[in-house]
Amino acid sequence: VLFELLTLMDDFDHVIKGLHNASKEDLEKAIKMLHLKFKSLLNKNNVRSFNSLNEKFDPYKHEVLMKQDSDNDKDNMILEEFQKGYYYKDKILRHAKVKISKKGDDPNEEQK
Repeated sequence: VLFELLTLMDDFDHVIKGLHNASKEDLEKAIKMLHLKFKSLLNKNNVRSFNSLNEKFDPYKHEVLMKQDSDNDKDNMILEEFQKGYYYKDKILRHAKVKISKKGDDPNEEQK
């Protein structure tokens, strides 16, 4: 893994050296290429992201950063993903940071 990370670092260095002479399109292609290589390295090492948007909130997979009042019937639905969540093999490596819908009073919150 470390050798592959060093190779990826070399690719980043190469892109940085060419920043001054590169067109916007070339930079976009280089960034997408680096992203694809990094994603491939993660997948090769059993790290994969998971989708959260429009899913039901799951405390095992998600960390709520914000709640938004909702008028529709769907409570605890993920409205926005601030940071992707990741699995390592079948275990949560990092929770997704999300905003969820909230309908009315939350029965889990204490009454004041």
